[in-house]
Amino acid sequence: SLRQFTSFSAMRKLMLEVIAFTLNTEQINGLRVIFETMDEDKSGTLSLEEMKATLHTFDNVGDDEIEAIFNDVNVNHDHSINYNEFIAATMWKRIHLDEERLHQVFDTLDVNDQGFLTTESIQNAVGLDFTADDVASMIVECDANGDGRIDYLEFAKLWKAQQIKQAAAGSLAPLHDAAALDDPVDHRR
Repeated sequence: SLRQFTSFSAMRKLMLEVIAFTLNTEQINGLRVIFETMDEDKSGTLSLEEMKATLHTFDNVGDDEIEAIFNDVNVNHDHSINYNEFIAATMWKRIHLDEERLHQVFDTLDVNDQGFLTTESIQNAVGLDFTADDVASMIVECDANGDGRIDYLEFAKLWKAQQIKQAAAGSLAPLHDAAALDDPVDHRR
């Protein structure tokens, strides 16, 4: 799960982190206990050393691979993994984004309620967790029409294209319904 998460784009990781923030206790299903157990210094974040200590006991993974996983899970590059990053990285296979939830994620990032995402709106939504360069690269990744911003259809197509890629690679459980592969429609506007 963590190994596959490392291959995701920065925007997809951000989407999963936004979703992780909204999951209820039942959906998280015991991951808080695992996180708290790994968080040996009780700082509320996981350090690289805490990650190494845990992964060495559960899997035959070398330090270089653990460091690479750590750096990829640490989406905001602050040298620690916060709870939402951890949940996003460990839950991604079980998260099903239907059209309604995808709209919720988009709306969360569209703090200015403009109907599109900009570097400024994403940074306002996530605070100082991401640099302007990080967010600018996310915009470029999704901005299919080259207008410097992301509308809902571009946002949804990125998510769905990555879902199709993961399903084709056999690393996702079967998609919940065929509609998940349809072209997205922005019914709100």
